[in-house]
Amino acid sequence: MANRIELNYNGETYTLEFSRRVILLMEDEGVLREIDKDAVEVEKEDKNGNKHKVKEQQHPIANMLKIVRYAFKKNHSDMSEEEIDGILDVIPDLVDFCKAVVEMFNDCVNSIANKKENPEGNLSWGKK
Repeated sequence: MANRIELNYNGETYTLEFSRRVILLMEDEGVLREIDKDAVEVEKEDKNGNKHKVKEQQHPIANMLKIVRYAFKKNHSDMSEEEIDGILDVIPDLVDFCKAVVEMFNDCVNSIANKKENPEGNLSWGKK
């Protein structure tokens, strides 16, 4: 999966990506809680006729756009929401673009939550 997206707009290159710092910022600012509160439980039927309860976003586009705005924060923290919106207003296939950014966000969250490697080999921990 992609861990960054490069976007060219008006001769400028913007690198969108997430980091632990950005995810924690989203948490601190209540964005993750807002997105979670927007989800409602609905019953869905699978292809075998089995019914399952799943969470479904009431405002999926608005929530995707919240996540997209934070993708700018790691490398372009000085950008205003108006500047970001100006770029988003002209992106072709905005929904597909948002889905790619949300996938990148999910990959980052999963990487943080499930990190099993110690690339430098100098850290270990255990219960005693």
